[in-house]
Amino acid sequence: MHGPDEPRRPAEGPEPTPSDAPQYPGQRYPAVPGREGEPEIPGEQPWGPLPPFDIPPQSAGSWAPPVEQREQHTGRWIAGLTAVIVLALAAIGGGAWFLGAALSGPTVPADYRPVETPYLTYAVPGDWTPLGGVAARGLGVAFTGGADAPGYVCGGAPYKRGTATSALVQAPDDPATLARRFATDFGRSFYTSTAGQGPRVAVSEPRTVEIGDATGVVVEAVSTTPTDDGCLATEGRTAVLAVPAAGGTALLVANADTRGGPASPLLVPPSTVDDIIGTAALPR
Repeated sequence: MHGPDEPRRPAEGPEPTPSDAPQYPGQRYPAVPGREGEPEIPGEQPWGPLPPFDIPPQSAGSWAPPVEQREQHTGRWIAGLTAVIVLALAAIGGGAWFLGAALSGPTVPADYRPVETPYLTYAVPGDWTPLGGVAARGLGVAFTGGADAPGYVCGGAPYKRGTATSALVQAPDDPATLARRFATDFGRSFYTSTAGQGPRVAVSEPRTVEIGDATGVVVEAVSTTPTDDGCLATEGRTAVLAVPAAGGTALLVANADTRGGPASPLLVPPSTVDDIIGTAALPR
């Protein structure tokens, strides 16, 4: 994917021309085995009161050890272990949003970190570089924040192996139309060479996805360049999620090179685009 400082994706973006003017303003132990009946040992007590002992009557001159009647603590043990695991994930993965995702939200890969916006939360690979300010422009809309995959310089121009960014738009178009339009536009601009040669872009049919209580739409564009200049990837995937959100329609763009470019840095894993889109959630 071409770098942000080149015509097809400037870091701060060129001033929009009249035709490029913004179309959509706004953006939780059981008892220790073998020690039943012994005095409780600090640190080995179960997570709840021990059941009472029932000692049967004994005849004179005879003695028998007490028989312990224990309740089953399996359910309590499992619940406690689950709580501990979830809390550990929350501490490692980025706070309340990660905890909510672990409990009932989207699937987040272990090595991903969260990105939060007022209108959408998602996650990106941990080794991607966080972005500030305008990350990309499409159809006159400034997409902000997110992260970039490892990049490189070739022929004096900067490139990157992928990106993820988002925006909030206010538009009369339905999510499917918005996802298709932005997937097509980014699929073209991300893979236009420094010489101005545009790629062939194949756009998928919209598919619906459930984002919490809302229904969103994902459209994917596969871009193929007409020639191999040794710098720009010759093929890439760009997926756009459009989902109704407070204040408009939230858009999430996930892109990754899939073929071509230099030997280093390596292409990102093929599942990256789907993984990023799959982490999307509306703010709680």
